[in-house]
Amino acid sequence: PGSIIIPYFSEHLFGKEFFTRYNLGVIEKPRRIIEDPLTRKQGNVISIEFPMGFANKGETSEETARRELSEETNAFIEKITYLGSINPLPAYYAVQKSNEVFAAEIDQAKLEEITGRGLSKKAQKEVIVNARYVSIYEVRDLITSGKIFCGLTQSAFAKFICHFSLFK
Repeated sequence: PGSIIIPYFSEHLFGKEFFTRYNLGVIEKPRRIIEDPLTRKQGNVISIEFPMGFANKGETSEETARRELSEETNAFIEKITYLGSINPLPAYYAVQKSNEVFAAEIDQAKLEEITGRGLSKKAQKEVIVNARYVSIYEVRDLITSGKIFCGLTQSAFAKFICHFSLFK
């Protein structure tokens, strides 16, 4: 089983809570795919997705999510929230374990501190080429334009939106 974690921080614009802007952390890494949804070509493309990974032996889903976030983005978690499960192949539900989805509120002050350090050696080893924060509206636009084509990232985004009751 794997875990997906959505790192985020929120900003209250104009000091009012109803003007909250959410910024979500995404990573970019090359993936070999059968067909690029935009160009219809086969081969390597840069995939934009949320940090995710498989559990190490004896590791809980939350421990996996925390480790993957640390390895892939260097982010410091203030609060973690379980959002639910995603089963990418429901036809095989009896034999395939679900992927657990978490949202992690990030310490924004520490985020600014680590931004200048660049990617960790572990992230570089995993061939992550970039880690950045974008608004929820940018994530929505990246999904609708086909630039985010990872189904797990799309499903995790839906869980995030539903949990925080966004896009009212």
